[in-house]
Amino acid sequence: MVEQGKPRGTPAKAKKSPFVEADEIGQASGVVFARESPLAPKNDQGCSVSHTHGDDETQESDGCVQNGWVDFGHSLQLLLFSQQWGLAESLVALADQQSMLDYGLSVALDAIWFLQTKQDLEGLNGLIAKIVAAGAKDFARAILRTSLLASSVAACQSKAISVGDSKEIVADRLHDRLRDCPGADNLKIEAGVKVQKFMEWALQCINMHHCSEETQRSRWNCNTLQEVQLHLSAFRAFLDIAGDNLSGKIFTEAFDAACFPLTLFSSLFEPGWSSGSSAVSIKGLLSLLVEGGADNVNQCFLEAARFGSTELVRILLEVILVLINLDVGVNQLFSKTLNEHFIHLQHDNDNCNMCPFMQIAYQNSLAVDTDLALVYASHYCKLDTMACLVDEGNATSFLGPLIKAAERGCLQVVHWFVSRGVSEIEMCLALTTAASSGHFVVASYLLEQIPQQILEALSTQILKAARGQGRGSLNGVAFLLRSNFLRDAAATYEVADLIARGATNGEPPDLVAFLKEHWSQAAFTEGVSAGEAHFVNVMRVLRRGASPVCLDDLPSQMVLGIAYLPLYRACVGEAGGELLPQRLRGELVEAMGRLGDPAGVGSQGKDLVMALERHMPSFLVG
Repeated sequence: MVEQGKPRGTPAKAKKSPFVEADEIGQASGVVFARESPLAPKNDQGCSVSHTHGDDETQESDGCVQNGWVDFGHSLQLLLFSQQWGLAESLVALADQQSMLDYGLSVALDAIWFLQTKQDLEGLNGLIAKIVAAGAKDFARAILRTSLLASSVAACQSKAISVGDSKEIVADRLHDRLRDCPGADNLKIEAGVKVQKFMEWALQCINMHHCSEETQRSRWNCNTLQEVQLHLSAFRAFLDIAGDNLSGKIFTEAFDAACFPLTLFSSLFEPGWSSGSSAVSIKGLLSLLVEGGADNVNQCFLEAARFGSTELVRILLEVILVLINLDVGVNQLFSKTLNEHFIHLQHDNDNCNMCPFMQIAYQNSLAVDTDLALVYASHYCKLDTMACLVDEGNATSFLGPLIKAAERGCLQVVHWFVSRGVSEIEMCLALTTAASSGHFVVASYLLEQIPQQILEALSTQILKAARGQGRGSLNGVAFLLRSNFLRDAAATYEVADLIARGATNGEPPDLVAFLKEHWSQAAFTEGVSAGEAHFVNVMRVLRRGASPVCLDDLPSQMVLGIAYLPLYRACVGEAGGELLPQRLRGELVEAMGRLGDPAGVGSQGKDLVMALERHMPSFLVG
């Protein structure tokens, strides 16, 4: 919602009303919003102004005295606070500058979201009509500003949020939001400062309207459904007055502005917030903007999923279902209360299967891609949002986000998808992805979930697929073999030998060479032969060695340590699994036979290493 024009400086010592300050915020960069003009109105000579709130002092900027529209706007705000509609209309009649009228239109729209009675609705509608009739033209700025304010009003009605502590929340959430956005850091910092000021203005506006109420409530309670109906009726009346002065592009930007505060506050909403009266107000506002021509519903939907704004995701799903699934146009929404329609929608969702959501959405050019949204939400580990997309948005494509989660090594997300019932084939694909990417904790978890018969049927394909790319590309294959992925040592060694012998089709040469050297039956035979040769060499040293240090003079355990410590260390280095490579296993079998503790050819890694350890000096293996 960055607007057109150039940002203007503000005198450093000027103390501004929060309402005036909001309209002096300049460009906020496309990092957060989409428009490119400042929110502050200019006078006919293009000079910027500031106002000292409280002492009626006027500041001078660029050599021009700028007190007209400021005093007009401040006076109009006071009249709106006190619901003096007749005096407000009289004040509008005195406006003699375009900037006054444009600013007055924005101020009048601010009051929409605080209406409480039908008399106030009639008075405000009359005031807005009079301002437009007098010549106000800046409908774009007015609708952008009021859309953001309306969303902030609804967000602050959450039980988990109070107006007083919202300032710090905005700063923290905005920092998190900008951190994940593309763009240069300096631009993001500049945008964050300006957008934070605007958000703080919205919160101060809420607080000042709240403080003006006679009830003096300690916490701003949720609007009643009757009040929500008044708000939306007033907004609809403004849209009717604006008519063709609002383009589809403006409605699109207003939709973005309305969604923005909800992405900041959504994680703080209490469960069920989206079904309350505050959310009904937002649903109605977004519905009106969509009817006006907003075409960025899917973009905002994906962004909400990315940032884990579960309540906004839920609201957008319901808005589209109201407009599409129930075949209710926004004009028809005003033949009943909005709440009736959304209660009807909730009843349908609870008692029957949802219709083919995506198909209907595409037919009406209001598509939201729930499957792509699931990819975004899973990438950022937004589990609550993922559940909403699956349960309420009917997202069904699990494979893509599951594979991505396995590739990143995100066990939490992988576990979530597995618990949701992905197929065995999909788990196998995730297994090979995790293994080839070096995420062995995730791979171990997936191995436990896949039935043995599936692993056996796909054993060769799994080993081939676990071969990664680049350096260390065979670590995943080695991990699966060491883990005894077929849960039977003979079967695991057999499938490795099968590929090593080239008995399957399409084996990568490096995989064949690796398995042939370390995991084949031929490797085991070579290991036994290497063990025999090593024993012969040790005996030659003992009997014919020319070293002044005679090995025969050393204790027998020390001699064994010297002879077999390299083999022991090599085996320990392969620890972390149930099986050893066949070559090492062959050397171990030969060594144990020479040590008088013969092992069968079926003996496995851990048993063999422990047997060798018993013969080694404790200070070498400790």
